[in-house]
Amino acid sequence: KFGFMRFLLVVILIALCAGAWWGIITQAYTPLLDQIPDGIADLITRALPMLLILIGLGFFLRGRIPLGSIASLIISLALVGGVATMAYSGKSSQLSTDQNLTFDYPIDDSITLLVVNVSALTTEITINTAPQTGRITGSFVGSKQSTITQTQSVNEQGVGEITIAETKSAEFPSLNSIGRGKLDVTLPTNTLMVLNVVNQDGNVTLSLGDSDLERMTLTITKGDGVVALPNYEPISLKSEELPSEFIISGGDLTLLIPSEVDARLIYLAQSISETPTTYIESREAGLTILRPNPDTFTTDTAPRLFYDIEVPSGDLRVELREDD
Repeated sequence: KFGFMRFLLVVILIALCAGAWWGIITQAYTPLLDQIPDGIADLITRALPMLLILIGLGFFLRGRIPLGSIASLIISLALVGGVATMAYSGKSSQLSTDQNLTFDYPIDDSITLLVVNVSALTTEITINTAPQTGRITGSFVGSKQSTITQTQSVNEQGVGEITIAETKSAEFPSLNSIGRGKLDVTLPTNTLMVLNVVNQDGNVTLSLGDSDLERMTLTITKGDGVVALPNYEPISLKSEELPSEFIISGGDLTLLIPSEVDARLIYLAQSISETPTTYIESREAGLTILRPNPDTFTTDTAPRLFYDIEVPSGDLRVELREDD
């Protein structure tokens, strides 16, 4: 008789848990979750079926092994944690298309030098150029958790600054609201420009061959960078005094340099997979420098551009490209 009552109690508990789970899923009891952040509520809702496992394990292990109830609780929590980790990890690595937006930012006519800052968190960044006058255009595809913000200013010296940044809510996200993004930006070719790009987790591709690029910085915490540089001599900033910087902490870097440029690459890299045959390596003041061979590179009027490069755990690849 005691065994039957115990079995009946387990059946009732399972029925109650199943009913609560069904009620929350169908939003019959949505007010119960109103005070809980959406991400936490989503995780709780998805974890409710694990209560059935907890009850079943408690019933099965009770009296069979010491501390059977505690063991069943630990096993159930481990299952919840494992399933949640796998679900969030898998979803966060996929491109989300839940949010699609375009932007068109005008550039003030009074600007003589434009500083463009682009930053992202878990997004693939692509930046190219086009002969468009007075504007920066682009698009973003990603999860609803991401927000693209823009700020713009001009100082008294005519230096304008525009910042395009991806931010995310600090709240614990729901499974349906996460995912990777893709940010495409098109810059004008007829504006003196300083470009700063920062990406926490994602590849970056910069096609800047036609830009009036005074200086640039690229920082990637996790991901690869591919940069096509212009054949352009800066006029507002001296490259030797303020070199462009590339810091790729967790990935590889590929540089496409015009053959007409006298490039000086001061680098630190785990390995170098490819360098132009016309380049030589030298050491000056304890620095490793990659540059065109002066015996074969004789164009005195060529732009002399300096680049500080750090690829501490990845591969550096340098290629020459013919200027159009």
